[in-house]
Amino acid sequence: MEHQVSKIRSAAFLRIRLIARVRRSLRRNAARILVKSLVVSYLYFCTPLLAGISATSLLRLQQILNAAFRLVYKRKKRDSICDTLKEEGILPIRQLIDLRILYQLHTIISTGQPSFLHRLIKPCEPQRHTRSEEQKLLHIPRTKSKNLRTSFVEYHSST
Repeated sequence: MEHQVSKIRSAAFLRIRLIARVRRSLRRNAARILVKSLVVSYLYFCTPLLAGISATSLLRLQQILNAAFRLVYKRKKRDSICDTLKEEGILPIRQLIDLRILYQLHTIISTGQPSFLHRLIKPCEPQRHTRSEEQKLLHIPRTKSKNLRTSFVEYHSST
């Protein structure tokens, strides 16, 4: 997974460098639109694939967002950017990954599409009455692949 994170970082920082070349001739709003359309949308597209990555990799991906919005608001490297990200409505990477996965699950459950994924998602039906019955939990499927089982358990335990 580290290799994919490195590829995402290099592509995103290339886009940031290209925006930085023309930043002086752009107004803040135009720079913000460029960053959101080229950098943030790229990260949003990749996030569902990054479930279960290490904290170090999450930090490396968060640095992309921080650098992009430092460029827009002309902040120095050591300046805090957290408040700016909140104002822009940009979630931290960890929350973004969770949100995207939950959104995809909701879409699959509500529409039934794609059917091959809908068949895999089953509600957890305990054999006896439990308090967690009202939480509408999903059944964790058994897999033959050790890698799939390990990645699901790692993601599930980290949330």
